[in-house]
Amino acid sequence: MNESYVLFCAGEDSGDILGALAVSTVISSSIKAIGIGGPRMQKAGLKLIGRFEDLAVSGFKDVLAHYLPLRRALSALTRSLESPQCKALVLIDYPGLNMRLVKLAKKQAKPILYIAPPQIWAWKPKRALLLQGVSLGVLFDFEKQAYENFGCRATKLEFPFLEFAKKAIDQKQQKKEFILLLPGSRRLQMRRNMPLFIKLVAPLQKKNPDLQFKLVASRPSLLKEMEKWECHGVESILVPEEPSERACFFSTARLIIAPPGSSILEASLAGTPALACSRIDFLTYVLGILLVRTRFFSLPNILLNKKVVPELLTPASIFHKKAVNSILSEIKKIDENDLRSGVPLLQKACEGLSIKNLTLEFLVNVVDWDSK
Repeated sequence: MNESYVLFCAGEDSGDILGALAVSTVISSSIKAIGIGGPRMQKAGLKLIGRFEDLAVSGFKDVLAHYLPLRRALSALTRSLESPQCKALVLIDYPGLNMRLVKLAKKQAKPILYIAPPQIWAWKPKRALLLQGVSLGVLFDFEKQAYENFGCRATKLEFPFLEFAKKAIDQKQQKKEFILLLPGSRRLQMRRNMPLFIKLVAPLQKKNPDLQFKLVASRPSLLKEMEKWECHGVESILVPEEPSERACFFSTARLIIAPPGSSILEASLAGTPALACSRIDFLTYVLGILLVRTRFFSLPNILLNKKVVPELLTPASIFHKKAVNSILSEIKKIDENDLRSGVPLLQKACEGLSIKNLTLEFLVNVVDWDSK
C-alpha cells in the first residue's frame, strides 16, 4: 500500500454515526481512509481492514468471550498504524481498544484525533493523562471541563442529531400509537435484553389494546438475528439510517425503551418520552457499582441534572417478572411535561463545532498536502 492514508477505528453503532462524518471529510479532501468502522463509515468511503462486528461488544464477560477476534482486529490496526503511509489516526469512542491505539500512535509520533474520548467524568479519570497532546472532540461541556482539568485540549462538538431533532419538533407531527423497543447495538447486549423487552408487550397491550410495538435493530446483521425471536404481533425493523428520517420516526413514537446511550438522548431531543433499560452481565454490574462515579447513566438526566428519563439497569441474573413489574411502574411515573420543558436546555447543551470542521482543522495541521 503506497498511498498515504488516515487510519480510523470505531467499534459501536453510535461511534459509526460520528465516524461517518469524519470519514466523508477525509475522503472529500482527497485522502484515503482505512480502518474498522460500521456500515455508515463504509458508505462514506472507509476501506475495511477488519470486521466491525468483532468489535461491537461491551462488558467484561463479553470482551473475554471475544478475545481472539478482538486480538486479530488490534493486530490489523497495529500493522496499519506502523506503516509509513499512515499519516494520522482518528478514533471514535470505544476506549477499551482505542486507548491501546493511542499508546501505539504516540510511540510512532502519529497525530491523533479522538472523537468522543473515554468518559473520565464517570470512572478512571487518570486516563486523561495519556490523552495529553491528543486532539479531542467531546460532545458536552462537562466533558470538556473534565479534560481541561488534566491539561488536555478539547473541542466541544455539536451532537449530530441536533438539527434534525429541532426540525422534527418544529413540524409538530402527531404522536402515533406505537412504542419502540431498542434492545441494543451489541449482539450479546441484544440477546440479554430481548427476553425482557418481549415480555413487556403483553402487559402494555392489555392496558392499551391499540398500542403497537416495533423492535428496532441498529444494523442489518442484528435485524436478521432479531427476526429469529418469537414475538407475536411485534414488527422487527431497521432503524432509519438517515438522521432526518430517524428524527421523524422517533418524534412520532409514544415511548422509546432502550439501553442508556445515544438513542435515549436522540429520543429526548425529539421530544419523545424514553426509558433507559438494560440487563447487564453480573461481573460488569458489580464492577460498575464499585467504580462508576455518576448519579445518572442516561445523558438527558446527566445534562439536566435531574431524572427525566427513568433508569432501570439490572444484572442479567434478575428474574424477568421482577424487572417487568419495575419497568411498568416506572412508565406510569413518566412526566411528559417535565421532558418537554427540558428539551430547549438539552438542545442548548448539544450545540458546538461540527465534526466536519474539527476534522478539517485536524487535517490542515497534520497532513503534508504536497506529498499526499
